[in-house]
Amino acid sequence: MSFYRGKTSLVIAGILIGLLAGALLTGCAEVEPKVSGLPYSVYSKRIMSDREDAVERAMVAIGSMGSDAIPFIKKDYKKAIKLDNDNRKIQLLRAFGRLGVEGSSGANWLESKLEQEVNEVVIAAVAEAIAGVGPALAGSVPKLSSLLKSSDYSTQVWLLNALGALGPASVEAIPLVLEAIERPKTREAAIIALSQMGEEGVQSVIPWLDNGNLTQRILALEILIFAGDQATYALPALAKAINDKDPKVVTMALRALANTGPKAFPQIDDLIQLLSHSDSEVRWEASLVIIGIGGSLAGDKMIAAIDNEASAVRETSIRIVGRWESVRLRAEKKLLNRLGEENVHVRVAAIDVLSDMKEDAVADVIPLLSSKNVLRQAAACTVLGKIGSAAKGAKPKLRELLKSKDSLVRNEAKKALKSI
Repeated sequence: MSFYRGKTSLVIAGILIGLLAGALLTGCAEVEPKVSGLPYSVYSKRIMSDREDAVERAMVAIGSMGSDAIPFIKKDYKKAIKLDNDNRKIQLLRAFGRLGVEGSSGANWLESKLEQEVNEVVIAAVAEAIAGVGPALAGSVPKLSSLLKSSDYSTQVWLLNALGALGPASVEAIPLVLEAIERPKTREAAIIALSQMGEEGVQSVIPWLDNGNLTQRILALEILIFAGDQATYALPALAKAINDKDPKVVTMALRALANTGPKAFPQIDDLIQLLSHSDSEVRWEASLVIIGIGGSLAGDKMIAAIDNEASAVRETSIRIVGRWESVRLRAEKKLLNRLGEENVHVRVAAIDVLSDMKEDAVADVIPLLSSKNVLRQAAACTVLGKIGSAAKGAKPKLRELLKSKDSLVRNEAKKALKSI
Protein backbone atom coordinates (compact mmCIF):
# COMPACT_ATOMS: atom_id res chain seq x y z
CA MET A 1 0.00 0.00 0.00
CA SER A 2 2.80 2.39 0.85
CA PHE A 3 4.31 1.65 -2.59
CA TYR A 4 1.11 2.69 -4.35
CA ARG A 5 0.69 5.74 -2.16
CA GLY A 6 4.23 6.79 -3.00
CA LYS A 7 3.65 6.30 -6.71
CA THR A 8 0.42 8.25 -6.56
CA SER A 9 2.16 11.09 -4.77
CA LEU A 10 4.82 11.23 -7.48
CA VAL A 11 2.16 11.38 -10.20
CA ILE A 12 0.29 14.17 -8.42
CA ALA A 13 3.55 16.04 -7.85
CA GLY A 14 4.39 15.70 -11.55
CA ILE A 15 1.00 17.05 -12.53
CA LEU A 16 1.34 19.99 -10.17
CA ILE A 17 4.83 20.78 -11.46
CA GLY A 18 3.53 20.64 -15.04
CA LEU A 19 0.66 22.94 -14.25
CA LEU A 20 2.97 25.36 -12.46
CA ALA A 21 5.43 25.39 -15.33
CA GLY A 22 2.60 25.98 -17.80
CA ALA A 23 1.32 28.84 -15.73
CA LEU A 24 4.79 30.37 -15.54
CA LEU A 25 5.31 30.05 -19.30
CA THR A 26 1.89 31.52 -20.02
CA GLY A 27 2.65 34.43 -17.74
CA CYS A 28 5.95 35.10 -19.51
CA ALA A 29 4.49 34.83 -23.04
CA GLU A 30 4.22 38.07 -25.01
CA VAL A 31 0.72 39.44 -25.10
CA GLU A 32 -0.56 40.27 -28.55
CA PRO A 33 -1.30 43.97 -29.05
CA LYS A 34 -4.92 44.74 -29.86
CA VAL A 35 -6.81 47.29 -31.93
CA SER A 36 -10.57 47.66 -31.59
CA GLY A 37 -10.54 44.65 -29.29
CA LEU A 38 -8.96 42.35 -31.90
CA PRO A 39 -5.43 40.93 -31.46
CA TYR A 40 -2.54 41.14 -33.91
CA SER A 41 -3.08 37.55 -35.10
CA VAL A 42 -6.50 38.44 -36.53
CA TYR A 43 -5.11 41.34 -38.55
CA SER A 44 -2.09 39.27 -39.57
CA LYS A 45 -4.48 36.84 -41.29
CA ARG A 46 -6.49 39.62 -42.87
CA ILE A 47 -3.50 41.15 -44.65
CA MET A 48 -3.64 38.08 -46.90
CA SER A 49 -7.29 38.68 -47.84
CA ASP A 50 -8.39 38.91 -51.47
CA ARG A 51 -10.31 42.07 -50.60
CA GLU A 52 -8.21 45.20 -50.92
CA ASP A 53 -10.30 47.14 -48.41
CA ALA A 54 -9.88 44.40 -45.80
CA VAL A 55 -6.12 44.30 -46.42
CA GLU A 56 -5.85 48.08 -46.07
CA ARG A 57 -7.78 48.16 -42.81
CA ALA A 58 -5.61 45.36 -41.42
CA MET A 59 -2.43 47.17 -42.47
CA VAL A 60 -3.61 50.36 -40.76
CA ALA A 61 -4.46 48.40 -37.61
CA ILE A 62 -1.05 46.74 -37.42
CA GLY A 63 0.63 50.06 -38.12
CA SER A 64 -1.20 51.61 -35.17
CA MET A 65 0.19 48.89 -32.86
CA GLY A 66 3.63 50.46 -33.11
CA SER A 67 6.72 48.67 -31.87
CA ASP A 68 4.57 46.15 -29.96
CA ALA A 69 3.83 44.46 -33.27
CA ILE A 70 7.48 43.89 -34.21
CA PRO A 71 8.07 40.57 -32.34
CA PHE A 72 4.93 39.10 -33.87
CA ILE A 73 5.80 40.23 -37.40
CA LYS A 74 9.23 38.61 -36.98
CA LYS A 75 7.67 35.31 -35.83
CA ASP A 76 5.24 35.30 -38.74
CA TYR A 77 8.09 36.06 -41.12
CA LYS A 78 10.05 33.02 -39.85
CA LYS A 79 7.01 30.86 -40.51
CA ALA A 80 6.70 32.32 -44.00
CA ILE A 81 10.37 31.44 -44.68
CA LYS A 82 9.79 27.85 -43.60
CA LEU A 83 6.75 27.63 -45.86
CA ASP A 84 8.62 29.39 -48.69
CA ASN A 85 5.67 31.77 -48.92
CA ASP A 86 6.94 34.93 -50.62
CA ASN A 87 3.49 36.52 -50.81
CA ARG A 88 3.17 36.23 -47.04
CA LYS A 89 6.63 37.79 -46.58
CA ILE A 90 5.71 40.68 -48.86
CA GLN A 91 2.58 41.52 -46.92
CA LEU A 92 4.37 41.26 -43.57
CA LEU A 93 7.07 43.62 -44.81
CA ARG A 94 4.45 46.10 -45.98
CA ALA A 95 2.81 45.90 -42.58
CA PHE A 96 6.20 46.56 -40.98
CA GLY A 97 6.54 49.70 -43.09
CA ARG A 98 3.23 50.95 -41.71
CA LEU A 99 4.84 51.13 -38.26
CA GLY A 100 6.70 54.26 -39.39
CA VAL A 101 9.29 55.52 -36.91
CA GLU A 102 7.89 53.02 -34.40
CA GLY A 103 9.60 50.37 -36.51
CA SER A 104 13.04 51.83 -35.73
CA SER A 105 13.74 49.26 -33.03
CA GLY A 106 13.52 46.58 -35.71
CA ALA A 107 15.92 48.37 -38.07
CA ASN A 108 18.67 45.73 -37.86
CA TRP A 109 16.20 42.95 -38.61
CA LEU A 110 14.82 44.82 -41.61
CA GLU A 111 18.31 45.59 -42.95
CA SER A 112 19.17 41.90 -42.72
CA LYS A 113 16.34 41.13 -45.16
CA LEU A 114 18.12 43.12 -47.86
CA GLU A 115 21.05 40.73 -47.50
CA GLN A 116 19.02 37.54 -47.23
CA GLU A 117 16.27 37.89 -49.81
CA VAL A 118 16.85 37.12 -53.48
CA ASN A 119 13.34 37.44 -54.93
CA GLU A 120 13.19 40.94 -56.40
CA VAL A 121 9.53 41.38 -55.50
CA VAL A 122 10.36 40.63 -51.87
CA ILE A 123 13.36 42.97 -52.06
CA ALA A 124 11.01 45.67 -53.35
CA ALA A 125 8.79 45.06 -50.30
CA VAL A 126 11.82 45.39 -48.01
CA ALA A 127 12.62 48.72 -49.68
CA GLU A 128 9.01 49.81 -49.21
CA ALA A 129 9.26 48.99 -45.51
CA ILE A 130 12.55 50.90 -45.21
CA ALA A 131 10.90 53.92 -46.81
CA GLY A 132 8.09 53.65 -44.28
CA VAL A 133 10.36 53.48 -41.24
CA GLY A 134 12.76 56.15 -42.47
CA PRO A 135 16.09 57.53 -41.14
CA ALA A 136 16.74 54.75 -38.62
CA LEU A 137 17.57 52.58 -41.65
CA ALA A 138 20.43 54.84 -42.82
CA GLY A 139 22.76 51.86 -42.56
CA SER A 140 20.95 50.23 -45.47
CA VAL A 141 22.11 52.83 -48.01
CA PRO A 142 25.14 50.84 -49.31
CA LYS A 143 23.03 47.73 -49.94
CA LEU A 144 20.18 49.73 -51.48
CA SER A 145 22.70 51.39 -53.78
CA SER A 146 24.23 48.06 -54.73
CA LEU A 147 20.84 46.58 -55.55
CA LEU A 148 19.99 49.63 -57.65
CA LYS A 149 22.69 48.57 -60.10
CA SER A 150 21.23 45.15 -60.82
CA SER A 151 17.51 45.13 -60.05
CA ASP A 152 14.70 45.32 -62.59
CA TYR A 153 12.96 48.64 -63.18
CA SER A 154 9.97 48.05 -60.90
CA THR A 155 12.26 47.09 -58.01
CA GLN A 156 14.51 50.07 -58.75
CA VAL A 157 11.53 52.38 -58.19
CA TRP A 158 11.07 51.01 -54.66
CA LEU A 159 14.80 51.20 -53.97
CA LEU A 160 14.77 54.84 -55.07
CA ASN A 161 11.78 55.54 -52.84
CA ALA A 162 13.72 54.09 -49.91
CA LEU A 163 16.84 56.15 -50.69
CA GLY A 164 14.72 59.28 -50.90
CA ALA A 165 13.03 58.53 -47.57
CA LEU A 166 16.47 58.27 -45.95
CA GLY A 167 17.17 61.83 -47.11
CA PRO A 168 20.68 63.29 -46.82
CA ALA A 169 21.94 59.95 -45.44
CA SER A 170 21.69 58.68 -49.04
CA VAL A 171 24.15 61.13 -50.59
CA GLU A 172 26.59 58.36 -51.54
CA ALA A 173 23.91 57.07 -53.92
CA ILE A 174 23.59 60.38 -55.80
CA PRO A 175 25.60 59.27 -58.90
CA LEU A 176 23.37 56.21 -59.27
CA VAL A 177 20.23 58.29 -58.75
CA LEU A 178 21.37 60.69 -61.47
CA GLU A 179 21.75 57.72 -63.81
CA ALA A 180 18.23 56.59 -62.87
CA ILE A 181 16.90 60.02 -63.81
CA GLU A 182 18.18 59.45 -67.33
CA ARG A 183 16.07 56.27 -67.60
CA PRO A 184 12.40 56.99 -68.44
CA LYS A 185 11.06 54.09 -66.36
CA THR A 186 12.76 55.23 -63.16
CA ARG A 187 12.87 58.98 -63.84
CA GLU A 188 9.96 60.11 -61.67
CA ALA A 189 11.04 58.12 -58.61
CA ALA A 190 14.66 59.24 -59.05
CA ILE A 191 13.67 62.91 -59.31
CA ILE A 192 11.70 62.71 -56.08
CA ALA A 193 14.48 60.76 -54.35
CA LEU A 194 17.18 63.27 -55.31
CA SER A 195 15.02 66.19 -54.26
CA GLN A 196 14.93 64.72 -50.73
CA MET A 197 18.71 64.48 -50.33
CA GLY A 198 19.30 68.01 -49.09
CA GLU A 199 22.03 70.39 -50.16
CA GLU A 200 24.21 67.79 -51.87
CA GLY A 201 21.25 66.53 -53.86
CA VAL A 202 20.49 70.05 -55.06
CA GLN A 203 24.12 70.82 -55.82
CA SER A 204 24.42 67.68 -57.94
CA VAL A 205 22.01 69.00 -60.59
CA ILE A 206 23.37 72.56 -60.85
CA PRO A 207 25.79 71.54 -63.68
CA TRP A 208 22.75 70.38 -65.67
CA LEU A 209 21.00 73.66 -65.01
CA ASP A 210 24.01 75.80 -65.89
CA ASN A 211 25.44 73.92 -68.85
CA GLY A 212 23.08 71.10 -69.79
CA ASN A 213 20.90 70.66 -72.85
CA LEU A 214 17.21 71.57 -72.74
CA THR A 215 16.16 68.16 -71.40
CA GLN A 216 18.76 68.26 -68.63
CA ARG A 217 17.82 71.81 -67.63
CA ILE A 218 14.16 70.84 -67.36
CA LEU A 219 15.00 67.72 -65.33
CA ALA A 220 17.17 69.77 -62.97
CA LEU A 221 14.33 72.21 -62.45
CA GLU A 222 11.84 69.43 -61.74
CA ILE A 223 14.15 68.27 -58.97
CA LEU A 224 14.46 71.80 -57.56
CA ILE A 225 10.67 72.22 -57.60
CA PHE A 226 10.28 69.01 -55.59
CA ALA A 227 13.14 70.08 -53.30
CA GLY A 228 11.04 72.79 -51.63
CA ASP A 229 13.02 75.30 -49.62
CA GLN A 230 16.17 73.26 -50.30
CA ALA A 231 16.14 75.03 -53.69
CA THR A 232 17.77 77.91 -51.82
CA TYR A 233 21.08 76.12 -52.38
CA ALA A 234 20.62 76.69 -56.12
CA LEU A 235 19.73 80.40 -56.02
CA PRO A 236 22.57 81.61 -58.30
CA ALA A 237 21.68 79.00 -60.92
CA LEU A 238 17.97 79.84 -60.67
CA ALA A 239 18.73 83.55 -61.04
CA LYS A 240 20.35 82.69 -64.35
CA ALA A 241 17.61 80.27 -65.41
CA ILE A 242 14.76 82.80 -65.08
CA ASN A 243 16.40 84.65 -67.97
CA ASP A 244 16.61 81.58 -70.20
CA LYS A 245 15.40 81.93 -73.80
CA ASP A 246 13.03 78.97 -73.47
CA PRO A 247 9.70 79.93 -71.80
CA LYS A 248 9.30 76.45 -70.32
CA VAL A 249 12.66 76.69 -68.60
CA VAL A 250 11.79 80.16 -67.28
CA THR A 251 8.40 78.98 -66.00
CA MET A 252 9.91 76.01 -64.17
CA ALA A 253 12.77 78.11 -62.79
CA LEU A 254 10.21 80.52 -61.36
CA ARG A 255 8.32 77.66 -59.72
CA ALA A 256 11.54 76.49 -58.09
CA LEU A 257 12.44 80.04 -57.10
CA ALA A 258 9.04 80.42 -55.42
CA ASN A 259 10.18 77.75 -52.95
CA THR A 260 12.81 80.15 -51.60
CA GLY A 261 10.33 82.80 -50.41
CA PRO A 262 11.92 86.09 -49.29
CA LYS A 263 15.37 84.82 -50.31
CA ALA A 264 14.35 85.48 -53.93
CA PHE A 265 14.33 89.25 -53.29
CA PRO A 266 17.72 89.89 -55.00
CA GLN A 267 16.01 88.88 -58.27
CA ILE A 268 13.15 91.39 -57.86
CA ASP A 269 14.14 93.59 -60.82
CA ASP A 270 14.25 90.59 -63.17
CA LEU A 271 10.96 89.37 -61.76
CA ILE A 272 9.28 92.73 -62.40
CA GLN A 273 10.54 92.67 -65.97
CA LEU A 274 9.09 89.17 -66.43
CA LEU A 275 5.63 90.53 -65.61
CA SER A 276 5.53 91.75 -69.22
CA HIS A 277 6.85 88.50 -70.74
CA SER A 278 5.06 87.30 -73.86
CA ASP A 279 4.23 83.96 -72.20
CA SER A 280 1.25 84.12 -69.83
CA GLU A 281 2.56 81.28 -67.62
CA VAL A 282 5.83 83.13 -67.13
CA ARG A 283 3.95 86.27 -66.10
CA TRP A 284 1.79 84.33 -63.66
CA GLU A 285 4.69 82.44 -62.05
CA ALA A 286 6.73 85.64 -61.73
CA SER A 287 3.86 87.29 -59.87
CA LEU A 288 3.66 84.33 -57.46
CA VAL A 289 7.36 84.59 -56.68
CA ILE A 290 6.98 88.30 -55.92
CA ILE A 291 3.97 87.64 -53.68
CA GLY A 292 6.03 85.02 -51.86
CA ILE A 293 8.83 87.50 -51.26
CA GLY A 294 6.35 89.61 -49.32
CA GLY A 295 5.45 93.25 -48.98
CA SER A 296 7.99 94.09 -46.31
CA LEU A 297 10.81 93.46 -48.79
CA ALA A 298 9.24 93.98 -52.20
CA GLY A 299 6.63 96.64 -51.35
CA ASP A 300 8.58 99.73 -52.43
CA LYS A 301 9.72 98.10 -55.67
CA MET A 302 6.15 97.13 -56.55
CA ILE A 303 4.77 100.59 -55.75
CA ALA A 304 7.35 102.04 -58.13
CA ALA A 305 6.39 99.45 -60.76
CA ILE A 306 2.85 100.85 -60.85
CA ASP A 307 4.36 103.55 -63.11
CA ASN A 308 6.27 101.08 -65.31
CA GLU A 309 6.16 101.80 -69.04
CA ALA A 310 4.73 98.33 -69.75
CA SER A 311 0.99 98.12 -69.13
CA ALA A 312 1.22 94.43 -68.14
CA VAL A 313 3.71 95.34 -65.43
CA ARG A 314 1.51 98.19 -64.21
CA GLU A 315 -1.57 95.98 -64.00
CA THR A 316 0.11 93.08 -62.21
CA SER A 317 2.01 95.38 -59.86
CA ILE A 318 -1.28 96.99 -58.81
CA ARG A 319 -2.84 93.60 -58.12
CA ILE A 320 0.19 92.41 -56.15
CA VAL A 321 0.24 95.61 -54.10
CA GLY A 322 -3.44 95.07 -53.42
CA ARG A 323 -2.61 91.84 -51.58
CA TRP A 324 -0.47 93.66 -49.02
CA GLU A 325 -2.67 95.89 -46.85
CA SER A 326 0.09 98.10 -45.44
CA VAL A 327 1.68 98.50 -48.87
CA ARG A 328 -1.51 99.44 -50.70
CA LEU A 329 -2.11 102.28 -48.25
CA ARG A 330 1.30 103.69 -49.19
CA ALA A 331 0.47 103.21 -52.86
CA GLU A 332 -2.88 105.03 -52.74
CA LYS A 333 -1.81 108.14 -54.66
CA LYS A 334 -0.47 106.05 -57.52
CA LEU A 335 -3.63 103.94 -57.53
CA LEU A 336 -5.82 107.04 -57.69
CA ASN A 337 -3.78 108.30 -60.60
CA ARG A 338 -4.26 105.03 -62.46
CA LEU A 339 -8.04 105.48 -62.40
CA GLY A 340 -7.49 107.72 -65.41
CA GLU A 341 -5.39 105.12 -67.20
CA GLU A 342 -6.33 104.53 -70.84
CA ASN A 343 -5.48 100.84 -70.63
CA VAL A 344 -8.68 99.25 -69.38
CA HIS A 345 -6.89 96.34 -67.61
CA VAL A 346 -4.74 98.70 -65.58
CA ARG A 347 -7.74 100.89 -64.80
CA VAL A 348 -9.84 97.94 -63.64
CA ALA A 349 -6.97 96.70 -61.45
CA ALA A 350 -6.80 100.10 -59.75
CA ILE A 351 -10.59 100.12 -59.29
CA ASP A 352 -10.50 96.67 -57.68
CA VAL A 353 -7.73 97.52 -55.22
CA LEU A 354 -9.19 100.88 -54.20
CA SER A 355 -12.61 99.23 -53.73
CA ASP A 356 -11.03 96.68 -51.41
CA MET A 357 -9.65 99.53 -49.30
CA LYS A 358 -13.27 100.44 -48.37
CA GLU A 359 -13.69 103.53 -46.16
CA ASP A 360 -9.93 104.15 -46.17
CA ALA A 361 -10.20 105.24 -49.81
CA VAL A 362 -13.48 107.17 -49.78
CA ALA A 363 -12.16 110.60 -48.78
CA ASP A 364 -9.52 110.54 -51.53
CA VAL A 365 -11.79 109.13 -54.24
CA ILE A 366 -14.67 111.62 -53.87
CA PRO A 367 -12.63 114.60 -55.19
CA LEU A 368 -11.98 112.63 -58.39
CA LEU A 369 -15.69 112.92 -59.21
CA SER A 370 -14.85 116.49 -60.25
CA SER A 371 -11.93 115.43 -62.47
CA LYS A 372 -11.84 116.70 -66.05
CA ASN A 373 -10.71 113.23 -67.12
CA VAL A 374 -13.93 111.34 -67.85
CA LEU A 375 -12.23 107.98 -67.44
CA ARG A 376 -11.10 108.99 -63.95
CA GLN A 377 -14.57 110.35 -63.15
CA ALA A 378 -16.29 107.14 -64.26
CA ALA A 379 -13.75 104.95 -62.46
CA ALA A 380 -14.23 106.96 -59.25
CA CYS A 381 -17.99 106.34 -59.50
CA THR A 382 -17.31 102.62 -59.89
CA VAL A 383 -15.01 102.52 -56.87
CA LEU A 384 -17.52 104.33 -54.67
CA GLY A 385 -20.34 102.08 -55.82
CA LYS A 386 -18.31 98.98 -54.97
CA ILE A 387 -17.46 100.37 -51.53
CA GLY A 388 -21.18 100.76 -50.84
CA SER A 389 -22.77 102.44 -47.81
CA ALA A 390 -19.43 103.64 -46.47
CA ALA A 391 -19.34 106.03 -49.45
CA LYS A 392 -22.69 107.72 -48.75
CA GLY A 393 -20.93 111.08 -48.47
CA ALA A 394 -20.46 110.97 -52.24
CA LYS A 395 -24.19 110.92 -53.02
CA PRO A 396 -24.63 114.66 -53.68
CA LYS A 397 -21.83 114.73 -56.23
CA LEU A 398 -22.96 111.46 -57.81
CA ARG A 399 -26.44 112.96 -58.32
CA GLU A 400 -24.85 115.89 -60.13
CA LEU A 401 -23.04 113.47 -62.43
CA LEU A 402 -26.36 112.01 -63.54
CA LYS A 403 -26.51 115.12 -65.76
CA SER A 404 -22.98 114.64 -67.16
CA LYS A 405 -22.54 115.00 -70.91
CA ASP A 406 -20.57 111.73 -70.94
CA SER A 407 -22.70 108.59 -71.07
CA LEU A 408 -20.08 106.44 -69.32
CA VAL A 409 -19.95 108.84 -66.37
CA ARG A 410 -23.77 109.02 -66.19
CA ASN A 411 -24.12 105.24 -66.22
CA GLU A 412 -21.46 104.67 -63.57
CA ALA A 413 -22.90 107.40 -61.33
CA LYS A 414 -26.36 105.83 -61.63
CA LYS A 415 -25.02 102.36 -60.71
CA ALA A 416 -23.05 103.79 -57.80
CA LEU A 417 -26.11 105.52 -56.34
CA LYS A 418 -28.03 102.26 -56.44
CA SER A 419 -25.24 100.47 -54.54
CA ILE A 420 -24.62 103.07 -51.86
